[in-house]
Amino acid sequence: VVSTAPIVCYGMDYKSLSADAFLALPVSSAGTDYRILSYPNSTPDSPSEFAVAAFSDSTLVTITPSAPTSGGHAAGSPFAVVLNRGQAVQVQTDPTITGLDLTGSQVQADKPVAVYGGEAKTEVPSGGGGTRDLLLEAMPPVDAWGKVFVLSDLDIDNAGNREPQGDLM
Repeated sequence: VVSTAPIVCYGMDYKSLSADAFLALPVSSAGTDYRILSYPNSTPDSPSEFAVAAFSDSTLVTITPSAPTSGGHAAGSPFAVVLNRGQAVQVQTDPTITGLDLTGSQVQADKPVAVYGGEAKTEVPSGGGGTRDLLLEAMPPVDAWGKVFVLSDLDIDNAGNREPQGDLM
């Protein structure tokens, strides 16, 4: 998406009985150091995943996955890819192992990149047999993270009772 004036850009995934969206961040907010936020896979067809997209040619991206990947990369072992402008690489968990999560994976690049994290068919709680929706979000670079956060007490059910397992944050 290219614009001569400031705009807001959303991505949308729409299917029967499901609609999910994410906010696309502008190039000016891109960085070179990211940590992935994802969710565990619950079935082989619902991988924990992330993608990295380049804005410039010959962008060297080093990825250190936090879980085994479908591409055969071991958890904690860095691997490198070179991307040109408009190219992307997708990393997914090993489909033969359920319960894997790429949260905490590290993405470092020698030029600014865009990074998106998520899970293809999210089941909350994982393995609970519930409905499945896409989780997808643009990751802010590490240098844009805040240091102070306010969280609301959301672990109250409709009857006003506290949920025993609390909230997932």
